[in-house]
Amino acid sequence: MSTTVKFPAKSAKAKVVKITFEVAQDAAQDAAKIELLCDFNGWDPVALKKSTAKKTAGSFSATIEIPVAEIKDSYQYRFHYVMADGSEKYDNDWNADEYCANPFGGENSVVVVKEDK
Repeated sequence: MSTTVKFPAKSAKAKVVKITFEVAQDAAQDAAKIELLCDFNGWDPVALKKSTAKKTAGSFSATIEIPVAEIKDSYQYRFHYVMADGSEKYDNDWNADEYCANPFGGENSVVVVKEDK
């Protein structure tokens, strides 16, 4: 699992920060579907796309864009897995920048969004 944060170039007209969330094949645990749940959008699910390329088959990823003017220092997130048998589970990013307690007795992953991270 990993997150990648891309800031617009100082001279670019783009006014968004792009954050890519990736779940590698081994971390995907044969899930049929994975969604990103994140506080940046009120915890509404964002579907991760399953890769079909040979090199990355079985992995999932999604890129979100957040306007620079609205960017915070960090965001909490979790992954929601739907398995082939219909069962569901939640998992954190194994390589998150940080973790913090959530109101359900567990932890959320945290991605730090700073240019000098």
